[in-house]
Amino acid sequence: MTAHDWGTLGNDTAATRILEAALDAVEGRVQYADARLIECEELRSYVHRGADPDERIEQNIGIGVRVLVDGQWGFAARPLADLADAGNAATRALATAASLAGHGKPVELPPRPPASGRYATAVEQDPFAVSSAARQEQLAGWLTAASRPRKWPPPRPASTRSGSTGTSPTPRAPGSTSTSWRPARCSW
Repeated sequence: MTAHDWGTLGNDTAATRILEAALDAVEGRVQYADARLIECEELRSYVHRGADPDERIEQNIGIGVRVLVDGQWGFAARPLADLADAGNAATRALATAASLAGHGKPVELPPRPPASGRYATAVEQDPFAVSSAARQEQLAGWLTAASRPRKWPPPRPASTRSGSTGTSPTPRAPGSTSTSWRPARCSW
């Protein structure tokens, strides 16, 4: 089973029509072009303390088009409401690349044959088949754990080296340049 056995793009004919509309819009005006489709279905579950759970299924489909014009890259993405949106995304990517003419060193790609592919995430269990009760139980557990008071900063381990004072640097958030940090307390 894959995560994409449903929807408009589950059918290669529909996907091909959309991709061809995008690529046809820039045919003969670019050195390189690629178009990527994404179709997403999400089940969002919201749990707020003291309120009933809220679950929503959201679906969207979109396209991203990348082009190379006179050695400059252009990219555009947009949601797809109809077939014209694919061509509009490609035209916008073309305009972006053209606007960069003369800025920076031009990119030169080696010749390559055209390629096409498909990717779908393999899944062991269909997440949409999990019962609402099981999802809500999991979310409630996370909410309880996130709401627990925490000791901060965490206890510092004693050093095992002789002569050490047993102190260590204050932990930092990843990418932080400050010398200390404190987690935010959130309420839902």
